[in-house]
Amino acid sequence: GGHWLEKDPSERMLRGWTVNRYTIGPTLAVGNDIMQSDYVLFLEKDWALADAVDARDVKLQLLNAVMMAERGARVVRLRVGSDRGRSGFKDCCDGRLCWSAGGGMWATQTNWFTYYCDGVTASSAHQVADCHPEFVSRDVGTRCFTSSDSNWSNNPALLDRRWVMGDFDYDGIEESDGVATVGMWRENQKENGMFEVNMLNVDWGKWKAAVCISLDGLFTHKEIDGRRL
Repeated sequence: GGHWLEKDPSERMLRGWTVNRYTIGPTLAVGNDIMQSDYVLFLEKDWALADAVDARDVKLQLLNAVMMAERGARVVRLRVGSDRGRSGFKDCCDGRLCWSAGGGMWATQTNWFTYYCDGVTASSAHQVADCHPEFVSRDVGTRCFTSSDSNWSNNPALLDRRWVMGDFDYDGIEESDGVATVGMWRENQKENGMFEVNMLNVDWGKWKAAVCISLDGLFTHKEIDGRRL
């Protein structure tokens, strides 16, 4: 019994144990618990700075992400826009239908891919805005929307750690909608993809969490396990 944060670390992570490794849901939850910073840069192992990124880009992009988080963004995604069309990143700027005006989280989960396209502006159909925090170059393009237009993505992102850990009611652990709680306790997390599925099943879109994307980004996907993109 008791809050999962009060459990022994090995017990906390038990549901995510598989083949001598921990899967993403429990790792995300416990990792954020261990950290003490306000924000956490989240990267899985198969990510690297894109070849075109230099030191100035890193400074500007991370400063921009922190400033957006300070303004209320819960998640600031940092995958390079040039990765469109690769693994886990649909290219919806070529006429592909990725948009749904309703139908629940399973229907609207791909809406955010359209926000990488040129000419997207706020409207009744597109609840999105171009954002430029103070003190950051306007060359750093950023668009913000809410989680109702997006699946949970394990792509690189700056996360608001306090939101991940506790901005939600933890009365009744199994029923809580907190990100960390979903990562630890929703069904089983023995496959990495189950975390994203579980976030859809609890409909994290209803939280209306502020999500931002960097149109240029920093990180590209470089698979190291031998799987093809």
